[in-house]
Amino acid sequence: MKKWTFSIAMVILLYVGRRANAQLSNKFKVCAKFGTYNECQQLDRTNEIECKKNFHSVDCLINVNSGASSFGSVTAEEALLANPFLQNVVVLGEYRSEPYLDDSVFQTVVLVKSTYSGGFSGLSGARYCHPGFKYDLEVTDFLLKEFELQLFNSTSLNLCNAETTTSTLVEKHVKTLADFFGPSCRPGPLTEDVSFNQQLKESYPSLCELCSDNCAPFTDQLFMSSLICLTQKNGDVAVSSLNSVRNFFNISDNKDKAQNYRYLCKNGTVTTLDNPCVWSKQPWDLLIANNDIKDTLLPQVKVWLQSHSISEGGSYSAGSPLSPTSRESLISVLMPEDRKFKKIKFFDNPVNLTTYLSGLRNVSTATEAVQCGTTVNWCTVSNAEQEKCNWLAQAGANRGIQPIVNCVQATDKLSCISQIYNGVVDVVDIDTNFGYLARRNGLSALAFAETVTRNLTTVLIVVKSNTTDINIEGLKDKKGCFPEYAGIEWLAFANKIRPRSTCDLEVVVRDFVGDSCMPGAHSNDRRPVSNGYDSKLCGLCQVNPANQGSTATTCNTDSTNLFYGNEGALRCLQSTGEFAVISKNNYNVDPNEFRVLCANGSLALYTGFNVDQNCALTVVINSEVIVKNSNPKIKDLSIAIFEFERWFGQDSRKPFELFNQFNSTWDLLFKDSTPGLDSAQSQNQYVTNYKNQVSAVCSTSLSTKTAASLLTIFLAILSVRLNF
Repeated sequence: MKKWTFSIAMVILLYVGRRANAQLSNKFKVCAKFGTYNECQQLDRTNEIECKKNFHSVDCLINVNSGASSFGSVTAEEALLANPFLQNVVVLGEYRSEPYLDDSVFQTVVLVKSTYSGGFSGLSGARYCHPGFKYDLEVTDFLLKEFELQLFNSTSLNLCNAETTTSTLVEKHVKTLADFFGPSCRPGPLTEDVSFNQQLKESYPSLCELCSDNCAPFTDQLFMSSLICLTQKNGDVAVSSLNSVRNFFNISDNKDKAQNYRYLCKNGTVTTLDNPCVWSKQPWDLLIANNDIKDTLLPQVKVWLQSHSISEGGSYSAGSPLSPTSRESLISVLMPEDRKFKKIKFFDNPVNLTTYLSGLRNVSTATEAVQCGTTVNWCTVSNAEQEKCNWLAQAGANRGIQPIVNCVQATDKLSCISQIYNGVVDVVDIDTNFGYLARRNGLSALAFAETVTRNLTTVLIVVKSNTTDINIEGLKDKKGCFPEYAGIEWLAFANKIRPRSTCDLEVVVRDFVGDSCMPGAHSNDRRPVSNGYDSKLCGLCQVNPANQGSTATTCNTDSTNLFYGNEGALRCLQSTGEFAVISKNNYNVDPNEFRVLCANGSLALYTGFNVDQNCALTVVINSEVIVKNSNPKIKDLSIAIFEFERWFGQDSRKPFELFNQFNSTWDLLFKDSTPGLDSAQSQNQYVTNYKNQVSAVCSTSLSTKTAASLLTIFLAILSVRLNF
């Protein structure tokens, strides 16, 4: 009887458990972004709605599209970015602020004088009034340049044929405007490059002729400035917003002036001020959902958020209410900012995201936005990185950044280096571990990654803890263990032992060490010429026991090599080596088995890796963006890279995270620990340390043929000198 009672109880428990799990799996999942995790935790505690944490809104959008999340909030720019990529997202409603009746945040318009008959060619020589460029996420360069690009496309103006000093797209654009218009006011920065911006202002002064001092706008109210220019500086054409025009001409001093102007439409026609034609509309922030559950979700959300919805005279009774705690937590997750000033305008029927956005403005794909065939050809090394790169390309296009990114997938970073050298691609962010090989290929830094202290690369020479009476010179002919051949540890060691008169580091290292393990030393991809190789450089390497069935050589730069990587180099030292060169980190070894040999040749007083920076061979940044020195687009590339950093790295409300995980995957395009970028001229201490490391590198290609040709020329010169 007891057995039957126990069995029945187990069945009941299993049934109840399954019912509970089924209920849990049927719960709606709200997408929570970074900064709302506390509220998310409170929401989870109530067990009414499941909270799915995301680092940023792009991941939120991807998860809503896939169904991993049910619904969430996104900004207008985030929605515009996702539009070309996601087909399973619908809009439930808009987060509107007063006046609640407007169907968009703002609408751009173009004004001309009432005597203007239409078209674009007739604006040649006109006095152009532009609102200027300010740091605003909503008023993007795309919107601010929309009229100008339409002008180029609708006239005989050829942007690509503009003869300029730098041949950059930004200068071609500015010069074409300066040549077409008469005295104008187009204030604000033209590029993030301060010195280049000043150069452009000085080269094309007519674009500042109507402005205030120093090419400044007339007011801090962005769209009002161009209207002041239009009315007070006898302007002929102005870019503004519909609300600004209405407010401006509603001022008593300006009411009589309204009759002097008309709207210029995108198709070239003109209309009166009481019949406006808008160019683009900026969407509101949106409440989005997965398309597959929209019909069951919408009634629920209407009830949950009723206190923050725009009342339409009816009540929402179809859904089930939340507890007060859950309701407040949900509102905090969905509306972390400006809760007092925003209300939700729910749609009667959810609208597909693409359909919704197409009613507000034209959304060009990145490919359609390419100008003059000029692109930033960015090298990627995985499907996940290629996907993030495509999103970056679209983010740049939406922002109005030129050139547009074109993503080209390669197999690995070494392949990227080779493709940059051969002109197939333009840029890639590489670990400083590849800095030596990049320089051997004639490549250099376009930008350096800023690196927080905890992520700096600290290179150390390490010996066994019982080692005594040793210095760096005493390592000659000893067994060395390196994470990989031609990496940053190898480079720092080579620079320490090399005579100052040589840059042939491969030969220097080869002649200094005894039998060693330098993974990759046997690979032609890592050695410019064959004279730097000796079989002893792979003499200590061992096949990983986990890969005994592998036919790979023991010198591979992968897990088949037991001694590959920093931890592998320490295993090598524990096994048969006599010294190792590693980057400081927390490894799965006992640090007390090792002692650091300092750069000055003395042994550290204590065992372990905790030594100060003066003891290290070097302390450097962890990555850089590289480019070929002779690339004719190098100025364009630099402009684009730092525009990306400004809008997708620095700004707190950025629609795309350049230096963060993407689709739950880390370290794509850049290391996620990257806080920003430094210019190639940076004087940062750790950038300088890195520059010093790579400055001794001979610039040759990885081509044996090229190296052989140089050697032939050298021997011929030497022969001539000997004959003399």
